[in-house]
Amino acid sequence: IVASSLKTGSIYTIKLLRRGVDLSKGLEQNILKNMKVRRIMEKNVVTVPEGMPLVSLISTFKVRNVSYLHMVNKENDLTGIISFRDIRPLLEEEEVNYLIIAKDVATTNVVTVGEDDNIQVAMSLMGNRGISQLPVTGGENGRKLIGTLREKDVIAAYDNAVIRHEIELH
Repeated sequence: IVASSLKTGSIYTIKLLRRGVDLSKGLEQNILKNMKVRRIMEKNVVTVPEGMPLVSLISTFKVRNVSYLHMVNKENDLTGIISFRDIRPLLEEEEVNYLIIAKDVATTNVVTVGEDDNIQVAMSLMGNRGISQLPVTGGENGRKLIGTLREKDVIAAYDNAVIRHEIELH
């Protein structure tokens, strides 16, 4: 708690600072500004329909081994996101397994990024909202789910870019 109050920034910038990466310095800013979401995003996203019963959501979390499920409508527009934390309180209540559907437990005010956004924008959104993953949307209406951006993938891509930069200097 004390360390958090002394350092400015989000949990993600603090994680990077601990690894020796100061985002306020030029190189780091430049790398993040020049890296596009489309280059790092995961295109294989687990989606569920709005009407999927709770019992099927639980099964999907188990089988697919994911932290988030992306809820979409019939047009594949993103309409919500479900974390395991969202359904955890309901796990012991078997009587609601078929009464509660995805739409009942999903967060519908979802923060998203576009595939042409830069990683600096995405990291800022993650840090400000305290989230580790952002759905990537696009299409004519800007709501088509086209991927997801995970914080761990951003950090890995950043590390690779820094390594390449260091190699080019030597």
